[in-house]
Amino acid sequence: MKKTEEMLVMFGGHECRVRVERYASSGHTALILDNAWDGQQVAVATVNMPDIPLPPNQVFIKDYGEQEGMLKALEEAGFVKASGVRAATAIGPLPVCDLLVPPPEQEKALQLNDLLGGTGFADSRGDFARDLLNTKDQPEKPKSRGFEMER
Repeated sequence: MKKTEEMLVMFGGHECRVRVERYASSGHTALILDNAWDGQQVAVATVNMPDIPLPPNQVFIKDYGEQEGMLKALEEAGFVKASGVRAATAIGPLPVCDLLVPPPEQEKALQLNDLLGGTGFADSRGDFARDLLNTKDQPEKPKSRGFEMER
């Protein structure tokens, strides 16, 4: 299996790399397309439907409106495969797809959510929170057995 960062998707006239993340509010997998040359976000390929249970190896693809053709682009690039199931939602039926790349770690999504106070905004603040998670642990202060230690 190729590494995700080595795989490219052509969408909307852009050559894109795909970031595989998690929505903090639901734990569902998120696919974000970034321009391969300048790193700018091009599109979010998935839809977060927190009220609909979904295993980590499946996603809802946004394949309508300005993102029409997203499913075909992701299938051709080897990121997803349509399962043939469509979830009935208030915004219309969404294709349920099987991931052909590894899903992100569930634990990291939970840590991101905790860092952001359970707000569900890890998607927009993910870089900041990831930096916090990647910092080395600070040494523990000596315990004072209930009293403050003077210095």
